[in-house]
Amino acid sequence: MRTPAKPAVKANKPEVTRQPLKTISLKAALSNNPPAPNPQVNPEKSKQVITSKLFVDPNWNTAFNQDQLRDVWLKFGRGIEQKNPRFASIIAVHVPNIIEGNNIELSLKNVTQENEIKTNKGLILQHLRHHLQNANVQLETKLVLDNSNDGKAFTAADKAKVMLKKNPMLLELTKKFNLDVE
Repeated sequence: MRTPAKPAVKANKPEVTRQPLKTISLKAALSNNPPAPNPQVNPEKSKQVITSKLFVDPNWNTAFNQDQLRDVWLKFGRGIEQKNPRFASIIAVHVPNIIEGNNIELSLKNVTQENEIKTNKGLILQHLRHHLQNANVQLETKLVLDNSNDGKAFTAADKAKVMLKKNPMLLELTKKFNLDVE
């Protein structure tokens, strides 16, 4: 006996639209004609440019202290963290100091950090001037090259010396258990 054939069940699959791949024309590339812009690439999204439109009155000249400067500086770093985490990291680690009046100085450890600050200097100054309400704020960078390794021990012997310096009781333990720390 034959069993009756079951009707085919159609699954509700989402429709997939396929778009043709964009190809590069060798003829156009060799003829020095610029390629046509790709409509799928959003140039605004590919560049993570941070912009700000804060009002700064040229007559503002409110005095500020180091604590106020630090608070405004760190607030700026938190505000740009999503758009440019590397720049925000530099801002969080390096807080400027007031050197004289409205002039502030930022000490940096390497040229890359200095270039990042100089690239965004206008944005930084606009933020500081607006939130400190002082249109005369000036930012200077100072490169402080630190050739030391910040006390970091890299070899086993160096690590042992650092540990023994922090805790002299470790020397007794090494002798008691006949341990070789080097």
